[in-house]
Amino acid sequence: MLQNGQIRNLLCTIKLNLPKIHLDPALSNVANIFSRSRNTAIHYNEVIPIPSRDQNIMVTFAMREFVRQFI
Repeated sequence: MLQNGQIRNLLCTIKLNLPKIHLDPALSNVANIFSRSRNTAIHYNEVIPIPSRDQNIMVTFAMREFVRQFI
């Protein structure tokens, strides 16, 4: 399982090795969301926010666009 720092390193590696591929700057926030959710689930230190329907749709379209770049 990738840790928060590893996800950031992976994104940096992709940016350096595939400069023609556009990576949405918000992807680094995805790493923070994974880390925060993981830490909260393990340590029970805060409430995990539940995204709205619109937020889910936005993330779905962003991820689809990201994956299409590699197809």
